[in-house]
Amino acid sequence: MADFKRGSFGDCYAWLELSSEKFGRKPGGIKDNVTFSTFDGSQQIKIAVQDRLAFGPELQVAKDMIDECLKAWSKGADEKLLTFVNDAFDVDKEGKLNIGRIVSLRQLNIQDELWQQAMNALNKALVVSVTSTYINFKEQDENGKLVNIPLDIAGV
Repeated sequence: MADFKRGSFGDCYAWLELSSEKFGRKPGGIKDNVTFSTFDGSQQIKIAVQDRLAFGPELQVAKDMIDECLKAWSKGADEKLLTFVNDAFDVDKEGKLNIGRIVSLRQLNIQDELWQQAMNALNKALVVSVTSTYINFKEQDENGKLVNIPLDIAGV
């Protein structure tokens, strides 16, 4: 299985390299997902690259600045309003922060200097802890739907 996995990745990356050369480009690092399909679309190989994110110590600085913003903005407001942003920093059953909820704060279009500084600290706090690359094979079933070919090669 390990040989099959290495060979499959090697063949796919060789195809990407040939495609780059065909257009006079230098192949870059593989960081995005890519899908290879047969001409008739009946089979597919997909390479997926997934980053696992973590936070550095700048997260606490960002949280302090966000708390300061909320305190200033919420004078006289109902305390229930604060739960929306504070919810992003709640931990799950295992005591871990929900990275998706915290990262979603960056999408809020708030024009406030302290908020912008907090979002900058949040960006700096976000680090890639692990990058995993997966390969997935699919083929059409009798109904024409692409279904996974179950191969357990993730751990090899």
